[in-house]
Amino acid sequence: MKKIVDQKFTFLNLQHIKIAYIIQTLGVLLILGHDFLKGGLEKMKANSLWVLFILSSVVYGYLSLSISVEQEKEIKRPFRSFLLSLFVLLVIGSITAYLTSVTSGFNWSNGVLFGGIIFVCGLIAMNYAYHLRKNNKMNGKMMNKRRPCSRSSLFLRIIHITITRSNPILCYQYFTLKFR
Repeated sequence: MKKIVDQKFTFLNLQHIKIAYIIQTLGVLLILGHDFLKGGLEKMKANSLWVLFILSSVVYGYLSLSISVEQEKEIKRPFRSFLLSLFVLLVIGSITAYLTSVTSGFNWSNGVLFGGIIFVCGLIAMNYAYHLRKNNKMNGKMMNKRRPCSRSSLFLRIIHITITRSNPILCYQYFTLKFR
């Protein structure tokens, strides 16, 4: 099979993958729905498709998170937003633990366990988003940094530009911006 290099065909291929994923997810949901109607929630959870559905949903969520972090406006202080999110998550986990522990049939250990699970799952997602934001900020800084240019590296760059037959206007703009 040949590698697709045309952007139009790459986009079309991604659309086909999207449609296949939607059909696959609908099929899994229909099978799980059938198990739920025939045997209840326990039979549905016993089916191995349940684990596949949960796992694919989590992976899709993390992949979507990386795209949404790339699309958001630049965050000046990623660590500050991480601490704020951590505080909010701690409050949500504590409220969930308290409400679970006061529910009839549950005790304080169940509440702490349930609140802890919510906290750890949220912490993993927040940590992933923090690292993505930090890397985006670092990549942005690296793109804006000017590197010092010696005469020998200038000569090598001119040779490189000449060999690769770059656009002369872009070459002029590059060198005039570089040495201002």
